[in-house]
Amino acid sequence: MTPEALADLFTLAPVGLVVCHDDGRVRQANLAARRLLGPFTGAAPLEQLYEALAAPAPQLEALVRGHQEPRGVVAD
Repeated sequence: MTPEALADLFTLAPVGLVVCHDDGRVRQANLAARRLLGPFTGAAPLEQLYEALAAPAPQLEALVRGHQEPRGVVAD
């Protein structure tokens, strides 16, 4: 898949896709992710995923940090 095709997929995907650093800082989020996470971030920009999801998923940061596999599902 070409880089252009991947960029199109990221942009046009109907599901929320977020690329973030290990510490939760958001590098990139598509429009669907921003729309879906809007109720949790309010008017603030989506900059820190763990903070944005602290109320509905307080264990998320610990699950991500404890995940040892290079790939795979972190949480269902």
